[in-house]
Amino acid sequence: MNRKQFLSTGALATLAVCLGACKDDEGGNTSAPSGVNFTVDLNDAANASLKSTGGSVTKNGVVVIALTSSTYAAFQANCPLAGTTINYNGTGFRCPNHGATFDSSGNRTSGPTNSNLKRYTVAVAGNIITITG
Repeated sequence: MNRKQFLSTGALATLAVCLGACKDDEGGNTSAPSGVNFTVDLNDAANASLKSTGGSVTKNGVVVIALTSSTYAAFQANCPLAGTTINYNGTGFRCPNHGATFDSSGNRTSGPTNSNLKRYTVAVAGNIITITG
């Protein structure tokens, strides 16, 4: 093996090792939950935050947010980049690992991902919110 071949082989091996070591470490699922079908009872104390604008709860891989005191939306709770659970701050979402941000409609506003959050269908009947999708 000549010097040029040695250096090329060594560079490729180093790149392969680096890519393996530098990959995202979250180990999370980057796909949005499918076949979602569950309810959230606003009378349940665990869901009390949804009675106020900007409140949220996470259930079954979905974050349900209160856009107003009577209007709700639901989105995948994991970042589309690496599967990290995203945080809702009352006005939008942020991935704590990569800093990707999304508005309250789930649209990407900044960060390394190119994907929006999957939005689920929300229906409200009295104190019961049904999320499907």
